[in-house]
Amino acid sequence: MLQSLEELRQDFIQEARSAPRLFRDLAKIEQYLAESYKTRAFIELIQNADDAQAVRFGICDFEGGFAVGNDGRPFTSDDLEALCRSGASHKQRGQDTIGYRGIGFKSVVNLAKTVYVLSGEYSFFFDKFVTKKMLPDIPDVPLIRIPHPTTYALDSSLLSAAAKLKDKGNYHTLFVFQDLDERLSAEEFLGFDKTCLMFLNNLRSVDIAFRGRERRITVQSKWDKNEQNIITIMEEDTLDTWDVLHSKRDPKVMVALKKVRDNIVPAPPEESVFHSFLPTIEFAGAYLKINGDYSTDPSRKTLDLDERSQQAFDEAVAIISETVVSLLSRDTTKRGFFSPFINAKGQSEGRFRSQLQKSLADALQSRSVSMSKSEAIKISSLRLRPDWLNFEDYEKLCHAGISPLSKAVVLLYPEAMTFLDQMGIQTLLIQEALARLNGCDVSTLGCAQLFSKCVKQYRFDLSPQKIDELRAIRIFPVGDVIVAAKDVISSSELKKDFIQQLFDNNEVADLRLFFSKLGIDLVEPVSGSSVLSQLGLEADPQGEGKCTLGQSHTVFTATPNLKQWRSAEKNAEAFIRSMKGVSDVVDVSKANLGYDLEVRLDDSRTIYIEIKSVSFFSEPFTRLSRNDLDAKKYFGYYRRP
Repeated sequence: MLQSLEELRQDFIQEARSAPRLFRDLAKIEQYLAESYKTRAFIELIQNADDAQAVRFGICDFEGGFAVGNDGRPFTSDDLEALCRSGASHKQRGQDTIGYRGIGFKSVVNLAKTVYVLSGEYSFFFDKFVTKKMLPDIPDVPLIRIPHPTTYALDSSLLSAAAKLKDKGNYHTLFVFQDLDERLSAEEFLGFDKTCLMFLNNLRSVDIAFRGRERRITVQSKWDKNEQNIITIMEEDTLDTWDVLHSKRDPKVMVALKKVRDNIVPAPPEESVFHSFLPTIEFAGAYLKINGDYSTDPSRKTLDLDERSQQAFDEAVAIISETVVSLLSRDTTKRGFFSPFINAKGQSEGRFRSQLQKSLADALQSRSVSMSKSEAIKISSLRLRPDWLNFEDYEKLCHAGISPLSKAVVLLYPEAMTFLDQMGIQTLLIQEALARLNGCDVSTLGCAQLFSKCVKQYRFDLSPQKIDELRAIRIFPVGDVIVAAKDVISSSELKKDFIQQLFDNNEVADLRLFFSKLGIDLVEPVSGSSVLSQLGLEADPQGEGKCTLGQSHTVFTATPNLKQWRSAEKNAEAFIRSMKGVSDVVDVSKANLGYDLEVRLDDSRTIYIEIKSVSFFSEPFTRLSRNDLDAKKYFGYYRRP
């Protein structure tokens, strides 16, 4: 074996003497590659170890240098020649190895002036100074080209470091670096991102001991009871967990979502990159990781979307869209799934954000979901809830060719509404709602919200045709029925809650105009607080927002169990649950429905309550959302100082 090393060495020496200009050009190319790979040399060493089927990888420093080892298969003669030459790798893209260009090892040129390789029966080193002594007529020579035997070059400190590392990890291959660039080495090792190990084929642990700091990183992959692949990356007392989605058509394509406890969360921007088994620096388009057989520049920093790379990208989109379909069909296994997509804005958008969003939107247009036991519906037929309409009436109005995003899905995945909006799914329009109104049993609140939207939408466009259309729509609650404008003479016939809601949310001049055009005499209401009265409470007549017991002092079935440490929502839930006439209270504050509590009364009515915290009882509410303003007449409130 040593003879073959010497034969290869002599071949390279002869090549250099025969073509000195070419040899000098190789030195320039090597330097260019090293600069392109800047801060990526460590990753290339890890890739080489993984390609050698190593499970363990380690680094140990010593005075003036450091040693790197792995427990993969030892060097063969083919490996030796591929290491010395440029582009001579026997690896092929698409096989079980990551590297295939045969130039990655040249990246170590910036780290050290001398590199030793000890693997199996091979023992040699690379050194520019030694090479120049052999070729004095060539002004510049590459570092990684001519291997020199180590029989006369290994000193005691180097041997001691190599032996220490080899014994520690039972490593079969060692690389020893001397005469370091300390700054670059520290950046490489101490700033190493542990998520680089996620998509490797074999490597499962990395031990780093460098300049007084030690890092031990381990990776585990397992399938849970829901047949989800969970990858955990451990370092000291920290644990990163990733939910990995696999392609059934291309096993190399994976999408990884970060988890905290049982919920998916947006990954940090620096971790949210494309991987071509090892990470690039390309933002993935959302706060997650996407792996595939992507073509990259030589340093693996940026993607080149050739035909195979485009296929990998399209397959990642297919994985995500298939998961969306499953979740909209009430799959409960991936809470928080949509959050990495809806937060993908800002400086880290990168060139793939719009491409990922457009590709996902196109893929979802033709998909169907099963939100109930009825037949599947196309995602493109969904209508999202507008912020001016309550959820229950929104669900009622979505029929005859359009479908709502069900409350069950929204409660499971509160971010789904925003995600689908970004995917181009339409929001329910006032025109669509009005066209379906006559066939629905809409609540008084819904009628008020619809009419308020009409006022805002059409106050500058009240043509005779539009007036005729509005007069024919049943939108005015009178007693237990809902009638059209042509059946109403005066607003005094209408429900008080309906009228109060209109005056709370519209300009009086606009209401007068509308009622006049519709042929209805408008009578302005006397202000009051109907919902508080329904709950047995009365608003403070001084207008300071305090609630007192009404004339009946038997409001509660039990003393409310209020705790100072609880949130305002939880205390309000306990307070209202203790009242007579209340059958159930549901906290929906995390579902982004526009209110926090659903209060179901014994008489089958439902009251929607928004909770606002204040510093003291007389402080007014601030930062009211559009939802708050549109439904404030129907909100009870609990003030928490």
